[in-house]
Amino acid sequence: MGGLRVIQWTPEFMTAFKFLAVFSMPLFLMDLFLEARDEEFLFQKTPVQAQMAYASALVIIVALFAANEANAFIYFQF
Repeated sequence: MGGLRVIQWTPEFMTAFKFLAVFSMPLFLMDLFLEARDEEFLFQKTPVQAQMAYASALVIIVALFAANEANAFIYFQF
């Protein structure tokens, strides 16, 4: 806890800042987009058929990219 009193710039902070910017910028832009369309969440005013198509596509993508090998979950071997 004593190290919290010393504020000093280190090169790792720039790397952390870059990661923060890369991951937060799309979320911020999506929030601006939703505010402009007066929506609370993504696909709120999209027809139900299109919502189901998007959801089905995401489920298929997750299923295709899921691990399919027996050694994929190494945490269960302990």
